[in-house]
Amino acid sequence: MQKLIDAGLYGHEIVTIDDPKIVGRYNRCLESCGIEPTNLNSFHIDGIGWSPEVAQEKNDRLYLMNGTPNQVAIIVTPNQRHKPVYCPVNSFDRSLMDAFFQNFTDEAADITTETGICLDLEKDFSHFESAADLFLVDAVTVRPFTAMNTIVAAQEQQALVKKFMEEDTSWRDEKLVEKIIESANAHGDLRSRKMFIPSWQFKNLKHFHTLAFGGVFVFRPKPKRRKDAGILIFEQKEESIKLRQEGVFHVNDHALLEELEKARLIEFNPGTNIPFLTERIEYLCAQAICTSYPDVEYEKLSPSKKKKFLAGIKHDLPPTLFELERIVKKINRGVNIAEIIADITVTDELKTMLMRPHSNLPAEYRNVIWQTLLRIDSHDVVRLYAEDKNLFYALYGTWTEAKKNWAIGQILEKHMKIIERS
Repeated sequence: MQKLIDAGLYGHEIVTIDDPKIVGRYNRCLESCGIEPTNLNSFHIDGIGWSPEVAQEKNDRLYLMNGTPNQVAIIVTPNQRHKPVYCPVNSFDRSLMDAFFQNFTDEAADITTETGICLDLEKDFSHFESAADLFLVDAVTVRPFTAMNTIVAAQEQQALVKKFMEEDTSWRDEKLVEKIIESANAHGDLRSRKMFIPSWQFKNLKHFHTLAFGGVFVFRPKPKRRKDAGILIFEQKEESIKLRQEGVFHVNDHALLEELEKARLIEFNPGTNIPFLTERIEYLCAQAICTSYPDVEYEKLSPSKKKKFLAGIKHDLPPTLFELERIVKKINRGVNIAEIIADITVTDELKTMLMRPHSNLPAEYRNVIWQTLLRIDSHDVVRLYAEDKNLFYALYGTWTEAKKNWAIGQILEKHMKIIERS
């Protein structure tokens, strides 16, 4: 991981927590959520309040979960806004936190001057008995609270003061005056503070990925007339076998691409973009060379040296490489792309490499489609880093040093371009 850290590709956007006062607030939030506090005096947190150091201390990567359906978020500083979520339980976790800060920017800034904010992220299930229950998840209820009861105290004090100001005889109401004084003594003057955050719902959940059942993609392209009106894609084969019903697949099932294409979630669109296609070819060549020659410095190889290396491993090169080379050659000769596709055997490997989220799919759901395609084929290291950092970090540890160095160089060069054209 050190190479990623040095390149600014891991942990560079994470928030440092080393002030004893803020550490104390974080611990009070953990305790309020039923989680043992940390003994660390310094650590980092991401946009949802997850800390890699605390996770390592607890030997529990998912320590912010209270059962699979329910997780918590912890906000102890407004600096968490716009930060990534390094250990997402769901594909929409970053979007949910972005929505929270967008709706309650002032309140989060005001409350965190005194205490931390806990968010219960509830899906209205105590647990999932069957993966089919995921079709019933159509919203996350976000319930904010604080360890010091600040949100409730602010709401109550402001209601008391409003009643006092609006009723002509309130000055004679000794109980009302006494309650206002007690509230002020306990919590200070909260009359003009923006400290009330109501419960609200996040509803962009038509398509999503969750870690439940070992990892499941949930797609609902059909109207929600039935409990099973959609597609479930499991990452673990044994889990997909347990649920025998229409629309259930394992991520490596042969029929999956066709099903997603039929549901208009993805589309095969090679287009005539020569730079894009040649980039796919370069990716395949680089990965083949870096895997077979783990000590090579790929970025320093001349085109002639690359060809020599490829010649030495020609029998191990993927057939998709040659299919792409033929397509590019024919496009350069002026052959229509429709004629090219009709004239070749479009293998699953080629389709996967050139599949894209459907052009009619709303932008907020394209990320989960990319995550699905990257589970099937993760050759595009730049797209992998942009769309699914958890999977990128997991695969990164299995690569040769040559591939790690090449991937880091590609990401630094092309990451923002990938984001812009998504």
